Amino acid sequence: MDLYVPGMIVFTTDAPFNAGDPSTYPYLFQYNSTHKPVSLNMPYSLLGIFVQDSWKAHPRFTLNYGLRWNYYNLTGLKFKPGDIHNFNPRIGFSWDPTGQGTSSIRGGIGTYTANLNSQCAVPIMFWKQFKLRIRVFPGYPDPNALNPFIPIKIDFPADTGDYVSSTLIAPWSLQTSLGYQRELAKDISVSADLIYSKGYNLLRAENLNPVIPGTIYDHVDPTRTNVMAVSDKGKSEYEGLYLTFSKRYSNGWSLDVSYTLSKSMADTDSQGGDIRVDQGGVTTPWSYDANAWERAYGRTFYDARHKLTITGIADLPLGFQLTGLFYYRSKTPWNAIYAEDVNLDSLTGDYVDFHRNSRTGFDAMWLNLRLSKFIRFSSSLRVQLFAEAYNVTNRANFATVQSVLGTAQFGKPLAADDPRLIQLGVRLDF
Repeated sequence: MDLYVPGMIVFTTDAPFNAGDPSTYPYLFQYNSTHKPVSLNMPYSLLGIFVQDSWKAHPRFTLNYGLRWNYYNLTGLKFKPGDIHNFNPRIGFSWDPTGQGTSSIRGGIGTYTANLNSQCAVPIMFWKQFKLRIRVFPGYPDPNALNPFIPIKIDFPADTGDYVSSTLIAPWSLQTSLGYQRELAKDISVSADLIYSKGYNLLRAENLNPVIPGTIYDHVDPTRTNVMAVSDKGKSEYEGLYLTFSKRYSNGWSLDVSYTLSKSMADTDSQGGDIRVDQGGVTTPWSYDANAWERAYGRTFYDARHKLTITGIADLPLGFQLTGLFYYRSKTPWNAIYAEDVNLDSLTGDYVDFHRNSRTGFDAMWLNLRLSKFIRFSSSLRVQLFAEAYNVTNRANFATVQSVLGTAQFGKPLAADDPRLIQLGVRLDF
């Protein structure tokens, strides 16, 4: 992209240029001092090697185990070669406690290295190639010439900061589960699973030369501006209980019910809300206080303590079929912030509460239904008539919350999901 190449000239007037009138000369010339277009061509290589095996240690007990190794070569980011966390051992088991084939106790534990998104290297590659400089009172039409009325060359780098690369450990997680499944009757089963996951070395951006809180402008190293680096110090944790009831389709109906009780915490979050992300979607600092990342560790934006999903199919008389989906989730969190820079570190949006996402917003519920009928004309030709209704109850499911303290709408919703929608359709299968 030809960003500020050859440059941008800024005038203070719309009057035509007149070489004899100093007021028609530009007052700024901004240009990329590399004099080259910015290229974000970033090759990304991923190699994964794995071995796995299954051992039936007993007619009612089976072990599954394996080992995976991952290698990354992502332009702009450096990863420690041969790091122990790139090796992912995993083991799982399944046990039939009764020998009747109607019950199963299953579980497993393992580590998993994340498949990286090349977008996280965009800021490093961009700022390596984009060095913005500003020239005050340039000449015209050649901005590199002196202004005859102000024959002084004033040229300095813009305070855009810099991104530097560091050697990282690829993000990885430890995941474990333990569950029980039981067949209650033909086509009917229930299950319960405990799930735990802890994320390590999640990517986030840190300022190696931050503004000293309380000074507004003074950096730790006064000879430099912001020096941003992608670090691997992020973390996350998830705990969940997953319950299900399933009646497979038979005798003209099916029903699936699932309930999740969970808790999700992290100090990095690119899902939205008031958390800052850079051009690569990597979480950036919200404050330069010493405990800023400790305070950023809180509920993730998608964390809902309770989730309930019910789906079903029912065959009706005259060849009609009714399908439905009911979904409910409890309140998700939001983060209260100040509009101003409270701690005077050049960053606005300081947290009102000690931890991020300490407040709860709104719950949500959807009921979607579909009524359909097939009309067959031959073995290879049929028509389907259907009517669909979304959000049948027309419930107001609020989304974004006004999070800025002191505003008139603070704590109130700013948006909502779709109201009731109804659509009719015809489908031809041949």
